[in-house]
Amino acid sequence: MRELLEGEGVGEAVSSAPLVVVEYGSSACAPCAALHGRIERWEREHPGVLALYVPLERHMEEAAQAGIMGSPTVEVWAHGKLALRESGYFSLDLLLARAERWLG
Repeated sequence: MRELLEGEGVGEAVSSAPLVVVEYGSSACAPCAALHGRIERWEREHPGVLALYVPLERHMEEAAQAGIMGSPTVEVWAHGKLALRESGYFSLDLLLARAERWLG
């Protein structure tokens, strides 16, 4: 999982791979840390998938413009379009299982 770079927009990043999982999180968010490792593992198991971490501390304005109101929030982008979004308490396993329909 790579971190969104300063000056880079999420829109640019999600167009760089057919399937992109974006985690919006914060260093103060314990659930975010737990999701982070699981998303990294899923990315390794699925070649061609890009996982992107957006630290809210450095990208608050962009997150707000995208309608991200809390952390953790995980989005799945398929072919440059937002396909799935979950925030707060949700099943990451279910979200990633739903995302697999866009693989291959």
